Amino acid sequence: MSHTMVREEKTPTSLYDIERMFSEALEATEIIDPETGEVITQEDAEFSDQVKEIIDHISTVEADTIDRIAHAIRKREAVISFIKAEEKRLAQKRKTAENRLQSLKDFILSALLTFNRKAVEGHASKLAVRESQVVALANGLDPITLPEKYRETVTEIKVRKVDIRNDLKLGIDVPGARLETNYSLNIR
Repeated sequence: MSHTMVREEKTPTSLYDIERMFSEALEATEIIDPETGEVITQEDAEFSDQVKEIIDHISTVEADTIDRIAHAIRKREAVISFIKAEEKRLAQKRKTAENRLQSLKDFILSALLTFNRKAVEGHASKLAVRESQVVALANGLDPITLPEKYRETVTEIKVRKVDIRNDLKLGIDVPGARLETNYSLNIR
């Protein structure tokens, strides 16, 4: 019995295609007898050589595909590692930039206050000293020593600085608290 097999030249594009080609090649070695329904395994040497050739081809293609998949995974892992390193480097760079910006703002604010200037204007920008008052509590002040009116009990005791500020502005004495004037740079 002579059988001719036509080998598909299509390169499998997925592991599913490779699995299908393997199954087809292996099934081609078995023939079902139409009269009995019995599965007959081919012993024909030429037929076996053709199947072996197909399986060798598929194995090579499969190995190449697996190598491509492994390469794609390694490449993505390298990209992720690079991104993580860049995130860390950029976070450090951002922190440095934030510190330099704050130093610049502090310097300009200090210069404006030193020269008694409330604002300076350029052609497109204005730098102004904004005055605000904040409640300054004595170092080590235990919030429990403040009257209940100035405390808020949650899971921890919080100082109600807005209430303290309002009462201090009205001249009411709040033990351990005083009004301080703060300055910050406002850029518009």
